[in-house]
Amino acid sequence: MKPAGHAIIACVFAVAALVTYAIMQAVHIDPHRQQTSLALIVASLAATSLGAAIWRREAPDTPLMRVQALLGATLAVTSVAVSLAMQWAARWMAYPEIAIPVAAVGCFVYPFFGTKRVWEGAPK
Repeated sequence: MKPAGHAIIACVFAVAALVTYAIMQAVHIDPHRQQTSLALIVASLAATSLGAAIWRREAPDTPLMRVQALLGATLAVTSVAVSLAMQWAARWMAYPEIAIPVAAVGCFVYPFFGTKRVWEGAPK
């Protein structure tokens, strides 16, 4: 995938996380109960689906394991960056030293489970 594709995936992740966090704030969910991780989960779901579809369209002959690993790495780095920025700006996690590494691992692992259906369903 081209670098622009990785940038699009990172932007989708950031926007999805921020929108989910804003919705959680609007319905008065307490951020210090570690429910802010939901924002990272929703962002991972959205970015993985879009990333697999973009990758399939740009490079359909790429092996699925490579796509999953590179997509996971992109999401892990992006989740750390978004989490650190939001922690600095809004103090959105009660225990960031625990939640941020767990989120990074989760964002790396999820594409190994969530891309196959999108990969097979997307047109070449």
